[in-house]
Amino acid sequence: MPMTITESPRYSRVLNGIPAAWGCTTGPAAWGPLFPDTPFVLLARALTADVAMTAILEGAVGVVSAAGGATSHGAVLLRHHCIPCVSGVTALEEVPSGVMLSVDGTKGEVSWSL
Repeated sequence: MPMTITESPRYSRVLNGIPAAWGCTTGPAAWGPLFPDTPFVLLARALTADVAMTAILEGAVGVVSAAGGATSHGAVLLRHHCIPCVSGVTALEEVPSGVMLSVDGTKGEVSWSL
């Protein structure tokens, strides 16, 4: 029986923030919508109602923001639409665009591996 070799990620990173909308999801990280009908994780500088509506209307599967909190209007909208969100991620600029991002809105964790 041949052996299977599994490569482990060369680089893994976890960022912590504020759990703003509960749930877990995975998708490519993007600062805006990618293509029509393509799920993505929306990266945003602030968690505003505009950001939440962009996520809801453009098909985002999750949101990660550098500023905002669990009681912001954007977080309330995302919770209502069951879209996981982590806010207050101060190192958001470290997230490479297009990387498969895991968002845990229950724990307030954002992670990826390269």
